[in-house]
Amino acid sequence: MPFRGDDAQLFLSNDSEDVEISIPAHLVKNRVAVEAEFDPDARPVIEWYLKEIRPRLINDHPYGCKLVDSDFLFPSMREDRPMEETTFAGHYAVGAEAVGLDMTLHQARQVTGYFILSVDPSALGLVAAVLCNSIEVAEAHYAWMDGVKANREARKLLRKARMDARKTREGAYAEAA
Repeated sequence: MPFRGDDAQLFLSNDSEDVEISIPAHLVKNRVAVEAEFDPDARPVIEWYLKEIRPRLINDHPYGCKLVDSDFLFPSMREDRPMEETTFAGHYAVGAEAVGLDMTLHQARQVTGYFILSVDPSALGLVAAVLCNSIEVAEAHYAWMDGVKANREARKLLRKARMDARKTREGAYAEAA
């Protein structure tokens, strides 16, 4: 993702804390453009990466690679290319493990959908919007979560109904009369 230059896709506002991304559809796997604003707590993390980590990757790489200071957020050994996907995924896995997670990039998307639906099982449209998918794709991959929560809620209602039914059995309140 370029963060500077004519083809920039990551935008850090100079006059506010806003962070936005804009990725054209032809560069996205599912051919759906990505237009999104980051949450405010992302700004300090991105600025830390740009100030502390990215320069180290270029000037003092832990494996001795010769990375180039290009317009790409995640630099590679060539100015005209971002970091290779497999290298990026490997770095992500190492970072996730360092904080105690065993999670791939794809699983991070799954978790995002799960968290949204755990709050509102009918929010498939929101999951689709956040993950830049169609509602049909979100439904195909996440609708089962709605069923899990609905099953849990239905069992609670059944337990309550059983308890209420026990309260009205003949003779249950004989002492009260």
